Amino acid sequence: MSGLPGRTSRFSGKARGLLRDLAFTMAIVLLLTGTLYVYAGVWPPLVSVDGTSMYPNLKSGDLVVLRGLDRVNVNTKDIAIGEGYKKFNGYGDIIVYDPMGDRSKIPVIHRAAYWVEEGQPMWPNGPPAPWSGYITLGDNNYFYDQSSSVSPDAPVKPEWVLGVSQLKIPYLGMLRTLI
Repeated sequence: MSGLPGRTSRFSGKARGLLRDLAFTMAIVLLLTGTLYVYAGVWPPLVSVDGTSMYPNLKSGDLVVLRGLDRVNVNTKDIAIGEGYKKFNGYGDIIVYDPMGDRSKIPVIHRAAYWVEEGQPMWPNGPPAPWSGYITLGDNNYFYDQSSSVSPDAPVKPEWVLGVSQLKIPYLGMLRTLI
């Protein structure tokens, strides 16, 4: 009987150590998540790239850190060319948006090509824009999202934008996709 209490106390010591390690890990995760949210101003602050429409500048499996429109301005490609502003090896910012503003659809991550005002042609000889917004294009695509099924005849309204891409972490998005 004298060996039994020792085993119980060793087990409870191991359990306390495991709980302490778990609590410390959770505190670090919460601290990092909170810090990232404060920086980004959007939730979720991270998105993973799925597909080839942004190849070679963003690849499937890349993890992208976003910032909200209240934290950063969108530099469209047409303006960025004149200013020499590049992001992810291309002129202009890459935005993440809900297609047609529908939160149930998978968000799109494409470059903001230019801004159109309501009534302006969305592209040369294209239909007039029903409202003001961004015309977007994947770096590996030939057609604007607005001339395809991605966002048919509809510029991206600012309220549809989930965030502006700031940083990519290669391959880490594969882990997020699995989770």
